[in-house]
Amino acid sequence: MSSHLVRNPGIPLDLEWVGRTRVNLPAVKRRADTLKTRRSVKKQWQAAWLLRAVTCIDLTTLSGDDTATNVSRLCFKAQNPVRKDLLESMGMADKGITTGAICVYPSRVPDAVKTLENLNSKVPIASVAAGFPAGQTPVKQRLEEIETAVASGATEIDIVISRAFVLEGNWEALYNEVQAMRKACGEAHLKTIIATGELGSLTNVYKASLVSMMAGSDFIKTSTGKESVNATFPVALVMVRAVRDYYQQTGHKVGFKPAGGIRSAKDALTWLSLMKEELGDDWTHPDLFRIGASSLLGDIERQLFHFVTGSYITYMIYNVTVYFDPKAIMSNLDQDNPVKLTDVVFSIVAFACTTTQGIQCLMYDRGSQQIHRSTIAICAGCLLALVVLTVLSLFGILGSWFVVLQYCGYVKFIVSFGTYSPQVWLNFKRKSTEGFHIGGVLLDFGGGVLSLLQMDLYCFIEHSNNQLTGNIPKMALAVSTLLFNIILIWQHYVFYLGNEHRSSDSEKEPLLRGERSNEFYTINVHAEDGDYIVISFQDSEEESTTQRAAGSQESLV
Repeated sequence: MSSHLVRNPGIPLDLEWVGRTRVNLPAVKRRADTLKTRRSVKKQWQAAWLLRAVTCIDLTTLSGDDTATNVSRLCFKAQNPVRKDLLESMGMADKGITTGAICVYPSRVPDAVKTLENLNSKVPIASVAAGFPAGQTPVKQRLEEIETAVASGATEIDIVISRAFVLEGNWEALYNEVQAMRKACGEAHLKTIIATGELGSLTNVYKASLVSMMAGSDFIKTSTGKESVNATFPVALVMVRAVRDYYQQTGHKVGFKPAGGIRSAKDALTWLSLMKEELGDDWTHPDLFRIGASSLLGDIERQLFHFVTGSYITYMIYNVTVYFDPKAIMSNLDQDNPVKLTDVVFSIVAFACTTTQGIQCLMYDRGSQQIHRSTIAICAGCLLALVVLTVLSLFGILGSWFVVLQYCGYVKFIVSFGTYSPQVWLNFKRKSTEGFHIGGVLLDFGGGVLSLLQMDLYCFIEHSNNQLTGNIPKMALAVSTLLFNIILIWQHYVFYLGNEHRSSDSEKEPLLRGERSNEFYTINVHAEDGDYIVISFQDSEEESTTQRAAGSQESLV
C-alpha cells in the first residue's frame, strides 16, 4: 500500500507573486462554456479513456455510519473496480487495473490496511484529516489527527485549509498552516482541499492554490464534497492554470483533484480532456490527477459495456423463417434447405444472450448515460426499411418474402462489419496491438473456418452448391469474419509484433476536439492606471506575447 505521487518540495512564500495576480473572469467563462459543448471520443478510444478514469478515482466512504464491513467492501471494489468479463473482452484482465486510492476517516484507516493486506493489494490509502470538512478545530488537534492517520497506515492525507485566512487575505498565515501540515504528514503525500465554493472569488481560488503549492502541497483539490458548490469548470480552469504557472516558474509538478458533482462517464472524459489540453499527458495519470467521485464508477462500468445487442434479432428471423418455411425463399422445394438446425440454434442463443444484456441495461441504473443519436438513427433506419419491405410483401408488390428475409440476414452482416473495422483502424493508428485481446479473434477465426467447412461438407453430401448460393447472409458473415480476423491476426503477430504502445499524433491532440485557447485566464499583473496585461502563448512556440487592454473593458473578480 504505497503511493507513487510526485512530491512537491515547496518554495519560500512569494507575496509579490501572490499580490500581483488577478483573474480574467470573462475569458474563464468563455473557456468553461466550450468544455460543456465538446463532443466526446467514441468506441475503443472512449473505452480506453474510461479505464484511465477508473485508475484516477479516489473511492471514498465518509459517512457517520461507516463500519469495518463498509470499508472492507470499499477495498474489494477498489481492487476490482471493473467487472472481470468486461476487462477480459478488452484484453485488460491482466493489467492490474485498480482505483487511484481509497479514502476513509482516520479511525477507519486500520480497517482499510487490514483488508488490503489480506487482498495483497497496493491500492494507496488516503484519509481526510485536519478538521475535515470545516477546518474549524484547533491547530494542535488538526496536526495530531494527521499524525494519527499516517501512523495507522495512510499514505495520502487530504487536509482542509482555514477559509478565514483566504477571505482576510492573510496569505502568510495560510502558508504557515499548510507547511505545518506538510511536516506532520512526513512521508505521506499532502492533498490540500481549497474549498473553492467558500472563498468568494476566483482570484481567491487562484491565490489560495498558489500559496498552498508554495507551502509544499503535492495535490490541490477543489472541495470537500460537502459544500453547496463543488467542482465547476471555471474553478477548475483557474486552479489548473495555477498549477501550470507554478510548474513553469519552479519546475515542480503538483497534482489536481476535482471533487463533488462528477457523476457520469461523460463528465470523467471532459475532466480528462481538460487536464490533457491544459497540462499535458502527465496530468492524465493517477500520480498527478484524481477524481473525487465514487458514484462515477458505476456509470463508467455501464459505458464499457458497449457491444451492439440488437443485430442478432434480424439474423434469427431469417434463420428461423427459412428453416421452418423454406418455400419463403425457395421456388424448388426439391432442393435442400440452405439453413440448418445449427444456424437456427446459433442465432436463437445469440439473440437470447444479447437480449438479456439489453434488459440488464434497462433495469439497472444508467446514471446520465444515453444512447448515441447515430445508434438510434441506424436502428430506426433498419427497422423502417424492414417495415417498408414487409408492407410491400403483404400487398404482393415484391411478389414473395425472399427480399424481406434476405434483408434480415444482411443486417447482421452489416453490423458485424461495423464491429470489426474500428479495431483494425485503431491498431493501424497506434501501430501497436498492445492491450488488444487476440483470444477472441482466434476463436472467431476458428468459427468462421468451421462455418465454411460446414457449408462445403453439406455441398458434398447433398451434391449441390445450394449451401453457398442459397444462404448468402451466412456466407457473407463467415467470409467477412475471416477477412477481418486475418487482418487482426497479421497486425498482432506480424505487422506490429513487439511494438509497444506509442503515442500517435492523434493521441497528442486534445481528447475532445476543438481549438485550444491561447489566453491565460489567470494573469499576473502590475495593476496600474486601471490597465492589465493579457498574457498569451502560441501553441507552436514557447515564447509569450503580450497586449495592452483597458481594465474597464473586462470585468475582473
